[in-house]
Amino acid sequence: MIISGKWNGREYKLLNLIGSGSFGRVYRVIDEEGNIKAIKISEDLFSITNEYNAMVRLNGLSFIPRAYDFDDWHIRGQIYHFIVMDYIQGKNLKEVGSSNEISSKTVFKIGKILINILERINGLGYRYTDIKLENILIDVKGKIYFVDFGSLTEEGMPTKEYTPSYNINSWKTEYNANYERSILFSVTMVMVSLIGQKEYNPLVFNLEQVIDRIDKFPLKRKEKQFLADGLRGKFFNLSQYIDSLVLLLKDEKNCNSLNKIDYILIASIVSFVFVIILGVKSILS
Repeated sequence: MIISGKWNGREYKLLNLIGSGSFGRVYRVIDEEGNIKAIKISEDLFSITNEYNAMVRLNGLSFIPRAYDFDDWHIRGQIYHFIVMDYIQGKNLKEVGSSNEISSKTVFKIGKILINILERINGLGYRYTDIKLENILIDVKGKIYFVDFGSLTEEGMPTKEYTPSYNINSWKTEYNANYERSILFSVTMVMVSLIGQKEYNPLVFNLEQVIDRIDKFPLKRKEKQFLADGLRGKFFNLSQYIDSLVLLLKDEKNCNSLNKIDYILIASIVSFVFVIILGVKSILS
C-alpha cells in the first residue's frame, strides 16, 4: 500500500505495523529515495499535531527521532494525519523485559540514562509525562531513544497523557508529589518492572505490595533499598537520586551508555534486526 501526502506530495510504501497506541499506529515504510522510515498515522488531528510540534521543539537532541514530514492522507473518504520520522532498529523496553533476563546493573544503567534524558528535557522548559516501557527504545548499539511525544507539555501546563502504572498520582502515596519526585517514581517503576518482568496496575496492587515483591528480587540489599526508596519518595531531587545510582554502578567503568549491554540483550536485538533486513530485501526484490 502507498501512503500519499495531500499537501507535501511525498509517497511512502507501507511495509508492516510496528506499534499501536491510543492515538494512532506506527508503521515501517520506505520513502521515495528508498530509505526506511517510521510513520505514525492517526485520526486525531489535535493529538498528532501536538506530537509533531513537540518533536520539532526537541529537534537535534540525540535521544529523539528526527521528524521529516507531517501531512494528511486521504483514502476511501477518510482523512488520516501522519508524521514521518527516523526508524529506530531495536526493541522497546517492554519487549526487552518480557523476552530476556537482563542484569540488574544494566537496568540501573538504563535508569540513570532515563533520568539524564528527563533532566535535559526539563532543562529546556518541557515535561515528558508518559514514561512507560513501550515509549523507550534501545537500538542495536545500545542507545536509548524516547518515542511518542503526545505527553510533552511546557512547564507549568497540565499533564495531557500518562500511564497509571508509572504515574505517581495513580498510587496512594503519603508525600507531596512535585514534578521531580514524579519523574523519580516513574523511572524507579520502570526499573522495577524490568527486573521483575511484570507491570503493576495500581487498581490491583498497592505500593507496599509492590515493595514486598521487590524484597523478593535476586538483588543486593542496597539495590532493593534503592528501589523501595524511589517508590516511597525518599529522594528529594534528581541529584540525590543520581548520586545513589552512581554508587550502585560504581563497579561499572561507563554508566552513561549501554555500549556493553549484556550479551543476551545484544543477541536478541541483532537477531531481530537480521529478520527485518531479510524482510526488506524480499520486498525490494
